[in-house]
Amino acid sequence: MKGKLRKSHGVSDCKIGIIANPMTPYNKVSEVLIRKFLRLIFSIVSEVIIISGNLPEDVLTTPKARCYNFIYHNKYRSPVPRVANYVKMQLRIAIGLFKGKKDIGVAFFWLSPTLIIPMLVAKIVRIKTVLFITG
Repeated sequence: MKGKLRKSHGVSDCKIGIIANPMTPYNKVSEVLIRKFLRLIFSIVSEVIIISGNLPEDVLTTPKARCYNFIYHNKYRSPVPRVANYVKMQLRIAIGLFKGKKDIGVAFFWLSPTLIIPMLVAKIVRIKTVLFITG
C-alpha cells in the first residue's frame, strides 16, 4: 500500500463539550439523563466541558467536568418577556461556547434542539456538532 500512514487519534484524545438546556427543578428526568450520559462519556474521555444552567450539585463537583453553569428561571407569564429571557439564556450559552472554543473539539447538544444561537456559534467557530435528541 503506497502513501503515508496517518496517526489514528483515539476517542480519548477528543475534547468533548456538552451543551444542554438549563435543568428545571420540576423536571428530574433531565438530571437523571445527564448523569447517565456523563457516566458513559467519562468512561471514554478524561475531561468534559459542560455548558448549561441549574446543574445539579453532584455534576458541578465532578473532578472530570469543567462546568460553565448559570442560574436560569423563566418566571415571566407574558410571551414577550419569556422569549426575551430565552434568547438571553441562549446568548449566555453561546458566549460560554465561544470562550471554550479552543478546548472543545466536538460539541454534543444534549436534549437541546431549540438552542439555535449556540449551535450557529459552534458552526461559525468550526466546532464539530452533534445534536443528540432522545425520545
